[in-house]
Amino acid sequence: MRMWLALGAWMTGAAVLAAPATLTLAGDWQVRVVNDSLAATVTVAAAETVAVTDERYSSLPIYDTAAAEYARGTKLIGVRAQECSVKYALDPTSLVVRASSGGAIFVRGTDYEAELAWGCVGRLAGGAISNTTPVYASYVYGKMRLDSVVLTAAGQIVLREGESNVSLPVPPELATGETRLANVWVTARMTKLDADHLFPVLETAYPEPPRSPLASAEKVLPKTIAKLDAGGQVHVLAWGDSVTDGGFLPDAGTNRWQAQFARRLQERYPNAEIVLTTEAWGGHNTDSYRNEPPGSLHNYQEKVLDVH
Repeated sequence: MRMWLALGAWMTGAAVLAAPATLTLAGDWQVRVVNDSLAATVTVAAAETVAVTDERYSSLPIYDTAAAEYARGTKLIGVRAQECSVKYALDPTSLVVRASSGGAIFVRGTDYEAELAWGCVGRLAGGAISNTTPVYASYVYGKMRLDSVVLTAAGQIVLREGESNVSLPVPPELATGETRLANVWVTARMTKLDADHLFPVLETAYPEPPRSPLASAEKVLPKTIAKLDAGGQVHVLAWGDSVTDGGFLPDAGTNRWQAQFARRLQERYPNAEIVLTTEAWGGHNTDSYRNEPPGSLHNYQEKVLDVH
């Protein structure tokens, strides 16, 4: 996961670590930090929580048990992250759905259903919520945070809080001469720290590995490289889910990852003809494509294999 890479590797500063700092739990929210001859105990704050009252939704879709868990209904605004939502950000005991601001409460399991881990809500057939009924949701959700244990220029060990966010917490900036010793990941609903949330910085430099005489593509795609060198046509098929679709990107048609790749490939081989086809279906996988019948929008044979 990208998060795990960022937690352990995010490090800036002038000093070079002789050895990684040692972090041990000293209490529910305390961490004992030892770095060479220095030691300190730092206190970590719990995650920030946000209370939302009577958030209006003009309508709710039918709750779809066959969809991916995060796509079974309307995603609560507070826990949204691009086109998905953040799992476990919602306090599952807090959700209340009303007919109006401060009005009658709808009944879960009768009028609506909710995927509480992912924070999405949908109406139930036969309940009191029609396809044109506005609803008002009240709930509490938490934000993640990425704090850093820092060795200051004056030789002190301190904790710096990062910027809280429901999905993309940002670690704190360092001042000149400071060194990041470790990161502490605070999740939305944790009640105390555990060792899995402590990430000492293990590396301070990331040297480029020795390059092979041949690039990977030259070794595994020699015919394609030869065609590019000769100025021929190369057809690239980008096939996948929401990451391939890129609907969360501004101007997705030109900013999708595969579009950027095709542009760079064209720059590298200006005489070649690069053709890009994107076939993407957010929230679905290979089995989803294979289960689609002939003639459907995402039939595997027609939309993937037959593209050639």
